[in-house]
Amino acid sequence: MYRKYALRISENTIKSILKRNNVTKNKRKTKKGERGLYDYETLIPFSKFQLDTKHLLDKQSLPPEIVQHMEKYNLPRFEWNIIDVGTITRFTAYSYELSSTLGFMFITLVALWLRTLNVRNAINIRLDNGQEFCGGSHKTLA
Repeated sequence: MYRKYALRISENTIKSILKRNNVTKNKRKTKKGERGLYDYETLIPFSKFQLDTKHLLDKQSLPPEIVQHMEKYNLPRFEWNIIDVGTITRFTAYSYELSSTLGFMFITLVALWLRTLNVRNAINIRLDNGQEFCGGSHKTLA
């Protein structure tokens, strides 16, 4: 099934066009000797998680109509995400304020939900050291 405005070009044609015009893939630079955060080969599903928050009302990146819509209907301004590193499963919640109490409630809710589904292994959650858990970026502070 094709989308209404999609071009019907094969992946090989696009690959050839990019190669012909010397378009290279962006490579992520890492420090010398730096490894990834996890050993993905040995990860058990639902054992390692990352918690992150997002400010939804970002006036620099959103069109004014969306900002006005969010303010008019008093929609939540913060999004909480816990992402399982092994399976890339995402648990999401929304809130009107950003506090450690809400963060711990969200973590507890996800942990209890996993326990009801008989996930019994240890759960490790990595935080981004953000303001919601009374932290700040060590890089910024330095």
